[in-house]
Amino acid sequence: MKKKKLPIAEPPAAPPPAHADIAALAHSYWEAEGCPEGAEWRHWLQAEAALSGGAKSDPKGDE
Repeated sequence: MKKKKLPIAEPPAAPPPAHADIAALAHSYWEAEGCPEGAEWRHWLQAEAALSGGAKSDPKGDE
């Protein structure tokens, strides 16, 4: 008699990073780059991705 395979449930998705955590990390990236003007969105998106586990956390984007 064959046993039926039960479907494996996917783990629930992790909640998105908190706004304050993203802001703090983005600020650290900004400081690490010497406080450049006009890089706010790049730093924000980089911090958001890093905290979500989707990207590296190097502030300059170098590997």
